[in-house]
Amino acid sequence: MNSTCCQTHSNMTYVCGYPNTIVYVVDEATGNVIMAYSGDGERASFIKLVCDKNAVAARMDAQGETQDLQGFYWFTLTTRCACPGECRATTASPLGPGNDAGRPSGTFGAGLIFLFSLFGLKLV
Repeated sequence: MNSTCCQTHSNMTYVCGYPNTIVYVVDEATGNVIMAYSGDGERASFIKLVCDKNAVAARMDAQGETQDLQGFYWFTLTTRCACPGECRATTASPLGPGNDAGRPSGTFGAGLIFLFSLFGLKLV
């Protein structure tokens, strides 16, 4: 299974994020970039990138499924590479020029776009 996030429950596996569905959004309140992935139609995952210039190693923390919106899974990736100019990209940056602002061929439904606006998130 080619996925960025899976949920397992009672011997069943559910996809909560496919790599080709990534959309980059910006939390306008904090300025953090959030990588949003669409899953199996009922699930999605969100990875908030947090800058820590003192981080020696990247740290991924799982906040888990939201209580109000079931099927939405949140994670935080804290790393110095989330800080502008701190790490050199080894591949073309999805946020770089000429790459359609990182938008993939996959799409998010109107419900997720509404969710972005509800939480003050902006597509980049």
